[in-house]
Amino acid sequence: MSTLWLLADEVAESMRVYNERAAAHGAATPRTRDGVRRFFDGTELLAPGVVALPDWRPGPNDARAANIPMWGGVGRKP
Repeated sequence: MSTLWLLADEVAESMRVYNERAAAHGAATPRTRDGVRRFFDGTELLAPGVVALPDWRPGPNDARAANIPMWGGVGRKP
């Protein structure tokens, strides 16, 4: 099994659990990194860009977090 398929399975399972728990608040939409990146069009994307949540500006002494199948980033309006 490739890592890509493993991550796809993890994303699908995390979305299933999220949707079950958040049914009263609406459902989430799973997106690829590029799918999230498009929300930053027209902004200055701050470093390190759109990355997995544990990789967004970790502290110098932070241990590498477990893989979290979610993307994050910050964009500044010009």
